[in-house]
Parts: sequence; structure tokens; C-alpha cells
Amino acid sequence: MPLKPIEVQSQERMVAMIIGEPGVGKTSLVKTIPKDQKVCVISAESGLLSVIEEVRSGHVSGFEVETFDDLIDIFNHLNEDEAKASYQWVFIDSLTEIGERCFEHIKKQYPTDKDTLRAWSKYGERFQKLIKAFRDLKPYNVVFTCLPKINKDENNVRFKGADVPGKAVAEKLPAYFDEVLYYRVEMGESGEYERFLLTQPIDNYVAKDRSGRLALNEAPDLGAIYNKIMNNEPAQEEVEQ
Repeated sequence: MPLKPIEVQSQERMVAMIIGEPGVGKTSLVKTIPKDQKVCVISAESGLLSVIEEVRSGHVSGFEVETFDDLIDIFNHLNEDEAKASYQWVFIDSLTEIGERCFEHIKKQYPTDKDTLRAWSKYGERFQKLIKAFRDLKPYNVVFTCLPKINKDENNVRFKGADVPGKAVAEKLPAYFDEVLYYRVEMGESGEYERFLLTQPIDNYVAKDRSGRLALNEAPDLGAIYNKIMNNEPAQEEVEQ
């Protein structure tokens, strides 16, 4: 079998997971994607009300997810040439809800208590395969959102990470993405609340920047962050804390 060389064009896309509390504005980050780049939102939460103007303008369209089978159908649609010619971004909201849909699907196949271990094992395999499949969808930029959960590491130290069914899956999740950004809201020196995306694992928050081009705290602007990662252009100024 011939070796497959790395092509620059296939790597010039952003793959990120954004963790944040309910209502912090994760879905609204769609508004910061350039208007000439169309976004497909895959919504397993409360729909697209927070970005209704973008839907009306045609900047955003998307699909509601009610079952695991819906996710498979959406994935197949995004693999078609027509979709690849239409969208530049895929925005999946959220992994927390999608994980629950996946576990519900598996649980129906293993309904009894004696099947519990097998159900969790199958769920872990299926959910991780699904995440990787959407992550590797080219040529799209792919952004996942996720709710947070306080977990404990092997040393019993508490940290804020991803809230998805299954501890083992939650621990592996950050490794699947180039960028893991924690959406935080804190009181600034001016006495007003400031929003920013944390890019490094400090204060027991799960975050990382594989590009090495992001500041510790970035303004919540996906378009600017994309430019900074891909073009080495400065994103908006770091949010002071």
C-alpha cells in the first residue's frame, strides 16, 4: 500500500472543542465566524434561537438532533460534494447532549442490568468513533461545544473538564482536538464582567493550544482565532485579568 503524504491544504482547518457553562454564549460564537463563510450547526440542545438572525440571513443553517440515527444521517450529508461546496464550518452543539443520545441508543441494545458493562464498553467505542468521524470531516473547520463537569484525577485533584457520559471517555476527549478552549466569564478590574477563552490548563481548567499561537486568554472570536492559528496574524488583544 503506497504511503500517503501530508498535504498542506488538508491541514489548514481548525478543529476545536469549547467547554463552557450553560448560557455563557457558546452557541453565539457562531456570530463571530466571517459572514462569507457558511456554517452548518448540528444542534442537540435548544435549537438555533440564539443565532436566529444568522439563520435568517443565510449565514447559518443546520439540523436538529433527536436520535443517534439523526447524527449518522447528518454525517453522511456532510460527506456529500454538495454540502462540501456549501459549508466552510461545522458547529456541533453539544457533545454533552450527543453523548447522551449515543448512550440511549446503545442502552436499547443492552437493556438489562447484566448487560451494563457491555453497554458502557460499546458506548465508549461508538461515541469516540463518532467524534473522530466528525472531527476528521474535511475540508470543514469543525467546532464542538461541551458543558463542563468537575472531575478528579488519579491524585484526587479536582479539575473542570468535559461533561459527557463515561469517565474514561471524558478523560480522553481533550486529546482528540487541536484546540481545547474553556469559555470563562469573570469580573474585570473595571467592575464589569468580561468573557474570554482560556487556552492553557491553569487553575485546574482543561484547555490546550496545539498551534502555540494563541495568548493565554483570547477574546471569544472564532474568526480572529482562526486567522491567528492559520496565518500567524494577531487575534484580538488578550483579555486582561
